[in-house]
Amino acid sequence: MHVVTLAAPVIGDAEAFFGWTVEPKSTLYRETSFRLRFPPEVDLDGVPQGLWWRVAFICLHSHWPLLRPCEIRLPVRLNDGEKEFWLRLLDAEVATLEAYADSSDTARSIQILDEGPPLEALTPFATYGQVAAAFSSGKDSLTQAGLLTELGERPILVTTTAPGGGHDEHGTARRRQVLGEIARRRPVELVEVESDLRRTWDNDFPAGRYPAAVNELTDTFLYFAATLVVGAARGASHLFLASEAEVQENALRDGAIVQHLHFMYSAVTQRALTALLRPTGARYGSLTYPLHHFQVQRLLATRYPDLRDLQYSCYELASDEAACGRCGECRMAALDLMVLDIAPAEIGIDVTRVVDELGTWRERQVARSGVGGEVFRPAPARAVSALRLAHTTRCLSALPAERVARLGADDFARLGEEACELLEAWERLRAQALSDAIETEPGYRAGFLEFVDEEFRDRVAAIFDEHFARAQPASYLGVLSRSRQLSDWIAAPLQGTGA
Repeated sequence: MHVVTLAAPVIGDAEAFFGWTVEPKSTLYRETSFRLRFPPEVDLDGVPQGLWWRVAFICLHSHWPLLRPCEIRLPVRLNDGEKEFWLRLLDAEVATLEAYADSSDTARSIQILDEGPPLEALTPFATYGQVAAAFSSGKDSLTQAGLLTELGERPILVTTTAPGGGHDEHGTARRRQVLGEIARRRPVELVEVESDLRRTWDNDFPAGRYPAAVNELTDTFLYFAATLVVGAARGASHLFLASEAEVQENALRDGAIVQHLHFMYSAVTQRALTALLRPTGARYGSLTYPLHHFQVQRLLATRYPDLRDLQYSCYELASDEAACGRCGECRMAALDLMVLDIAPAEIGIDVTRVVDELGTWRERQVARSGVGGEVFRPAPARAVSALRLAHTTRCLSALPAERVARLGADDFARLGEEACELLEAWERLRAQALSDAIETEPGYRAGFLEFVDEEFRDRVAAIFDEHFARAQPASYLGVLSRSRQLSDWIAAPLQGTGA
């Protein structure tokens, strides 16, 4: 039994400090405190005091399933509805984690012991009609920024610089370049928040039980928390963090709804947190719920070409690279761009690395999709793997070696004779793809527009309809219904209907 004791947040002129203890000590943590540091244009005096405890919970709660069984001790008292809200959010996260471990260990084993004065209730922000959006310059956040500015907004783009988490992507020259460029190209304000939270944990702590690192369970909670504080300080009641269709995949398992492993920014989680924040008047969500990953990429590349070279999606690059060329993000971006006759070098991807990696990737992905013996993967993971395999097959079949050679001419020229071997390997991959049954490209999931902020919903739908067909509702209605059901169940105690 771990006992996690949270201290009250300490707020200074430009910094918020959060601390806790864990007994007995856990190797999950290298440090048991973190800071959020804000620039001068963010006046923390405008942030309601009751919000800071919720920021602490948002940033830290996803660690507690990794420490089970555990008690969370607070020096303040939650009302019964909010306490049950957090416990249900944790229940949902545990159900998903245990599904990925092929385990049924989902009985509630996290307790919240709260003693002291009542936690200050959330109160309305002083809102001025502004919009704040978490921004990393990945394809999703870039596309969302493009949508917001096209719709007439001047969003506050909140980028969180937090080195650690097992990768160096927050400290590269490429990141500084794209962050410096976005405000020159679009009517946005960039606000940079700094944090050391990602340095506090051992990123590999879940290894051996769950197929996720700590950052995959926590990062976007940190990014949302930073956006929430900036929104509260600057009067932004519409808060966004991009979330695409694949992240919404879910399924029933032993009577519980199991989500995609990246549940930290699913529509379920975002809708639940919106219910928590309802007294503030703030709304949290995404404009891209209905879009598959390739549709986000295509929208960015074709509708917002002035932004596409700023794409910074790679999370495995070295400090002197613009992209690694070998990770899943690089692979899919390169294929999607080449299908559109755009050179991947535009966003720093070396095509030869993508070609080299694709052969072994295809073998792994076929196995993961259930063709041949695979390690256990729950239904949401299998669904996403099948979608990505089908899309990669479509891309391979549409890309003859001559086009790949042309679009990666400079990359292949550096390899000399080895370039011919790589292009021959590409043709073999393409022949395999052409011999497969090539699935029709899916449309966008228009039903998920119901989760999009109503002030933007119809205009966003009109843009999507210009570029994509609508998928048949029957193909995703179960996912949509379960997303609604799970988020409503988590939020119900806040309404006094399910505590």
